[in-house]
Amino acid sequence: MKSTFQNMRVASEPMVTGWSNPDRFRPIKAWAIELANMASNCVPQTIDWEIVGRAAMIVNDNKEYSKKIIHQIAQASGYQVRELAADKIFEFFANGFTEILDPTLVMMPLGIWSADTKDHSNADEIQAFHKKFAELMAQIPADKHLVFVTYGDDPCDLVEDLRSPGAFDRRFFVDDISLHDRGLAFVEMLPLDICGSSLLSDPKPIGQVLDCEAADERRVGLIIIALKRLAYREKRKVEFGDLINFALHGTGEYVPNNTSKEFRHSIALHEAGHALVSIVDSSGMNIPDYAGIVPSIGTLGQVSASYEFLASIPSIGIYKYKRHLVRVLLAGRAAEQLTVGIEDMSVTSARSDLRHATDIAKDLIGRYGISPTMEDESTAGSNLLLKIGTDVSDTEKHRIENAARLFLSRQYDVVLDQLRAHRVFLEAIADRLVKQKILDKGHLKSMAIEYGVLNESAA
Repeated sequence: MKSTFQNMRVASEPMVTGWSNPDRFRPIKAWAIELANMASNCVPQTIDWEIVGRAAMIVNDNKEYSKKIIHQIAQASGYQVRELAADKIFEFFANGFTEILDPTLVMMPLGIWSADTKDHSNADEIQAFHKKFAELMAQIPADKHLVFVTYGDDPCDLVEDLRSPGAFDRRFFVDDISLHDRGLAFVEMLPLDICGSSLLSDPKPIGQVLDCEAADERRVGLIIIALKRLAYREKRKVEFGDLINFALHGTGEYVPNNTSKEFRHSIALHEAGHALVSIVDSSGMNIPDYAGIVPSIGTLGQVSASYEFLASIPSIGIYKYKRHLVRVLLAGRAAEQLTVGIEDMSVTSARSDLRHATDIAKDLIGRYGISPTMEDESTAGSNLLLKIGTDVSDTEKHRIENAARLFLSRQYDVVLDQLRAHRVFLEAIADRLVKQKILDKGHLKSMAIEYGVLNESAA
């Protein structure tokens, strides 16, 4: 039996919606304008290809995102895109560029042509290409509107010769797409007449859902189709809660197995623990958007974070958030221990949660110098010496594990105290989950007010 608390993950393929954030794309947009002006001969005599640049690199850790930006540059500048496979680049340069007549942007993925090739069988030829690249750029006639763009997460992915003046001497560092833009792009892919008010009110939480739960555009596409089918099948508008449901549970269609009320109640207690500590430990800021005991592949219940909360915090790297996340992850096991007792609690339901909490704790201790007793000012600085890479001995690994265990144990005690203080609320959430199977933020917020966990005016 597996239960999962859903939280911040890194999206791998965000979407681009034009120059929707002009400030973030200002340098790239300026280059696109320069390229367009070169193609239309609308440039002063003092500006030439040396100034504009024949070869550039988009620096971002997401390949698909970078490729979309390159296509946007081409669209904005009026150039056609010619995408080369990495193993065809030498052939392309060997044949010359005589067949290219229209303004063209050549997209070049990194590969053998761009890397250090000391051990390659054709190392001498590849190194000669590296050294000659700037010269090849200079030999292109001024009236041939041809540019080359590659992409990667580090300029040093290009060997030094390719980073020389006249070669790939323009580099554009691009931040990831904003949550607002990602959410807006998603809504724009849905027919407007099927979108309910909660999908149209604020795109930022939508972007946060996708950032956390939709790992790639394939999943985004499946969710889009599922929402359209839901709107058609039930003859209604789709809402933010429908998006969350598909994002968490997937878009597969199946009839879940019937389970006993007792079994559903044990799952509900576990999920109620996650939900309660999310609310209490964040002082009402992280009221889950979804809590459910609807089984899906690999899990019998799930609680999401508040996507609005995740979108509002300045950084997921702050200690307070990491500690909060650990406490919420531990809350399922703690809720079972408190309510059904140690002997009758499930030993498997918290496995995924504990693995995630362990990873966070070991990172805090071993990578970031956090003390397991950080809240005690007298020992907050007791773990500042970091050892990384080959410096990490077996003894040091053992020390990190012991410190992580202490950190988790201390947080678990805090979680138990929070659950004991609000046990009536905990069991009320569980009882309502058994009856309704799914609770949204509105349900949980009104219950928190009803049971005195939140103040109505503050909430």
